[in-house]
Amino acid sequence: MPHQYRILEKIAFSMVVLSAFVCSVFIAYERCPELRFAMQVEQDILACNSGHMPICSGMDSGLLAGALTY
Repeated sequence: MPHQYRILEKIAFSMVVLSAFVCSVFIAYERCPELRFAMQVEQDILACNSGHMPICSGMDSGLLAGALTY
């Protein structure tokens, strides 16, 4: 097999594997509400820390407590 076809085969295989991984992550995101909640908490924390403040006064204290009872 010529060298150029091996490279194309490796690129095509990598794209197939990457698309399968992306589909698996999307399915997990859609089926698992805990994953959505964790991502929302992470977004809140990142938004809070974007102001470079060591203590976030805007963080809801009941947010993490709700995660434990969910």
